[in-house]
Amino acid sequence: MKKPLLFIAIITCIVVGCKLDESGFPKGPGLLVNKWYLKEISVYNDPYLGSYDTVGFTTRDYYNFKSDKTFEFSSSGPDTLLSGKYNYDAFSGRIIFTTAEPDTAYVLKLTADSLLLLSEISASAGGNTTTDKTIYRYALK
Repeated sequence: MKKPLLFIAIITCIVVGCKLDESGFPKGPGLLVNKWYLKEISVYNDPYLGSYDTVGFTTRDYYNFKSDKTFEFSSSGPDTLLSGKYNYDAFSGRIIFTTAEPDTAYVLKLTADSLLLLSEISASAGGNTTTDKTIYRYALK
């Protein structure tokens, strides 16, 4: 009898503690909602060796995530300004971007002043599939 009651108490605490507000974000200010400036790009070259190469960036590269689930993406090379909607699942870390070319990224780390995003792109050629992985490090400025 004690085990079912303990199980119900744990589930109740999880459901109440993880309840989302109507915006779809966990209660509170939401760390993702901010203007994040690109600081570093690391391209994963070899899945077996685990090597990364740092690629240059400019200060005009940023994501601006807004609380109404819209975003702006700015890139300096080539000059690009893209906007659209996004859906962020804080539990899985997945961000789905809805634009003319839909995309998905994964949040590896999100703190008050740091955002790490992982992007994976798969391509097939000659019966082989390769996946390019890129990690983007953002900061608040």
